[in-house]
Amino acid sequence: MADTYAKLLGLSDAPPSPSDSGRAIPEQSTIAKVQTGDAKKSTKPQTHIPLHQSSDFESVEKLEKYTTHLEPSLIKKLKLHATERDMKDYQVVRNALLLYFEKNK
Repeated sequence: MADTYAKLLGLSDAPPSPSDSGRAIPEQSTIAKVQTGDAKKSTKPQTHIPLHQSSDFESVEKLEKYTTHLEPSLIKKLKLHATERDMKDYQVVRNALLLYFEKNK
């Protein structure tokens, strides 16, 4: 019975022939090159994507992680506001704090 299931699922001990799958099986030399690393690799360097692309990000200081406690309803409003304006939530908090400190000098 196990043989029947294996046949139905296409599981067999023998490797499939190229005519069974419709695809050619790669030659052993190709497989060996890939496994040993002899295949040519791309030398194109990866491009760096800047973390902060926002034009309103004027600070030259490195960002530091900071956490605080807020009511869940306020967090929800913060995330919604950020999403609607295609911003990160920390950018909304930063802008709000900058406005607050500017008004309360």
